[in-house]
Amino acid sequence: MPKIKWSLKIKESIHKVELVHKYISGKRKLTVDTRVVVDETIFKDTGSVYVFKIEEQRFKITIQSNFLSWDYSLIQE
Repeated sequence: MPKIKWSLKIKESIHKVELVHKYISGKRKLTVDTRVVVDETIFKDTGSVYVFKIEEQRFKITIQSNFLSWDYSLIQE
């Protein structure tokens, strides 16, 4: 069960983004600071894209399967 954490500095403030991905059950939980943005379970887990905002800045998290492992990325749009 990977737990991926990012720290982002936006307008002099530090924001914490955390993604918990239970790939066997398909459960995902995305938290920005203390706010839960996503809390879901996907039956057939092949990957996902989540878009959210922090202080009017748009971000995108992608989860991709390469069939042997998972790749996670956080991109500012």
